[in-house]
Amino acid sequence: MLVRALHTWGASLLTRMRASSVLLLATLAFPAFAHAQSLSSHAPPPAFTDPARVAKLERAIPAIDSLMRAFATRNRVPGIAYGIIIDGKVIHIGTAGLRDVKANAPVDTNTVFRIASMTKSFTALSILKLRDEGKLSLDDPAEKYVPELKGLK
Repeated sequence: MLVRALHTWGASLLTRMRASSVLLLATLAFPAFAHAQSLSSHAPPPAFTDPARVAKLERAIPAIDSLMRAFATRNRVPGIAYGIIIDGKVIHIGTAGLRDVKANAPVDTNTVFRIASMTKSFTALSILKLRDEGKLSLDDPAEKYVPELKGLK
């Protein structure tokens, strides 16, 4: 109940704010990740311990860029922005296509994308993290945490 209510409220809030972005790690990603550098202290330890892994992955960037452009073309995606993160640090931001087809304006690193229905995933993850930290219970009514939801059926 809490997850559904918060998702509805969160999606409504995002729509009203017109705040949107796309984040799919290693595929499509919101390009404004300057703050991600500060997250590196919270990143899990690298799963691959090869000391040359960063250099090897960086050499793969042209191939990844090519794959992303091909993906966009094949799926008729007008424009995309994506990021590659290694060890909690953004090492590459790529863009392809158009942010405004009519104006023929290309996607750049400041382009903002709609988040679509991804809010459910982010909301659920956030709620489960708060539950794991003992800050809420999934059995609590939603209005305990978001009073504005009290009248929501």
